[in-house]
Amino acid sequence: MVLTSFLSLAQINDSNVKSLIDFISKTEEQGDISSNDYANLINNLAIYYTNKEMYIEAEPLFVKVSTIRKNIYGDNHMSYATSLNNLGFLYQKQRRYNDAESKFLKSLKIYKSIMGEKNAQYATFLNNLSYLYFEQAKYSDAERELVKVLSIRKEVDGENSEDYMVTLSKLANLYQIQGKYSEAESLYIKSLEVSKNLFGVNTVDYSISLGNLGQLYILEYK
Repeated sequence: MVLTSFLSLAQINDSNVKSLIDFISKTEEQGDISSNDYANLINNLAIYYTNKEMYIEAEPLFVKVSTIRKNIYGDNHMSYATSLNNLGFLYQKQRRYNDAESKFLKSLKIYKSIMGEKNAQYATFLNNLSYLYFEQAKYSDAERELVKVLSIRKEVDGENSEDYMVTLSKLANLYQIQGKYSEAESLYIKSLEVSKNLFGVNTVDYSISLGNLGQLYILEYK
């Protein structure tokens, strides 16, 4: 399989991973280990390992990707920021929360300096940070970041978009966990309205939104 085919794969799978490993080995034998093409190859393999929960194998590859992209592009480039975010995601999977937070914050700082805050990718990075806090039961920190995500989604995607609807539901759930039932109710109702506008009432998405609101009422009035 040629190099371009490997680079075009969004995800490596069991049927082609051995070919990728062999190709990487040949590339390393030729000494071509400082190019972005090589970084993309090992990044694909690292993603495969992560999806297979082979975290020990994935980490050194993600670290290499980060180093290569920093050497090529400098430390204020979106490719470097993305590699840091990937590494942070891996650390989160390993429950190395301090390491994950450090990488997420660095990637956010870089992306903000390049693209500003009002874009979908920045919102995605913020969402990752929010979920990291949520996973540690740091609910106030998670809420702070998710409120930012909601604001960006509203401005960038509009109030009648699926991303905005999903973020409404996430924030409502976060309020619910903290016992902030009135705030949760308001957002669940908004999420339900968006779901209705997007998908109609005879859909799984609308049923899920309705169920979320119902569960809140059970908690609130039991």
